[in-house]
Amino acid sequence: MRVRALAPEALGRQVIERLEEYGYPVASANPLFRTLAVHEDAFSRWLPWHVQLVHGDLDERSRELVILRTAWRCRAQYVWDRHVVRAKAAGITDAEVTGILGGTGEAGWTPFDAALLKLVDELHDSGVVGDATWPRLAGLLDERQLVELVLLIGYYHMIAYFANATGVPLDQAG
Repeated sequence: MRVRALAPEALGRQVIERLEEYGYPVASANPLFRTLAVHEDAFSRWLPWHVQLVHGDLDERSRELVILRTAWRCRAQYVWDRHVVRAKAAGITDAEVTGILGGTGEAGWTPFDAALLKLVDELHDSGVVGDATWPRLAGLLDERQLVELVLLIGYYHMIAYFANATGVPLDQAG
C-alpha cells in the first residue's frame, strides 16, 4: 500500500458530509473512498461525479459489462473484485464474467454486448472509437447514453489507475 486508506474515524468533515449527502455509510466506507479521502477537497468534488456515472442512464447490465472489461484491461484487481459482485446482481452470469476476460471474440455475446466490449478495447488500445463500433451502439443507445458510456470507460480507467498506483487494499465488500 502506497497511500494508506484512512480509518473511518479519521475521515475529514468534508468527506463525512459528502458521504452522508449521497447516502454512503461513513462507518463502512470502502477502501477506495477512504484512500481518496486523503485529499479531502478532491474527494468532495469527485463523489458527485462518481454517483452520476454509477447511477446514470445506462442499464445496470451494460454498465457492469463495461466496468468489468475496463478493470480487466487495466489489471485493476480492486475494481474487478468489487464489480464482479455487482455484475452478478445485475444478471451477468458466471460464464459471461469469464467471457469478459476474452473480450469480443468469445462466442455467445449479443451484438450489443460485443459492441460494448469492443468500445472498451478500442478506447483502451488507441483512445479512438472505430468507425464500425460507433454506429452499432448509436443504433441502440441515445446520444445521452453514448456520452455517458464513453465517460464511464474513461472514469473507470482513472479509478483503475488510482487503485493500482496507490495500492488500494482489496476488501471483501461488494
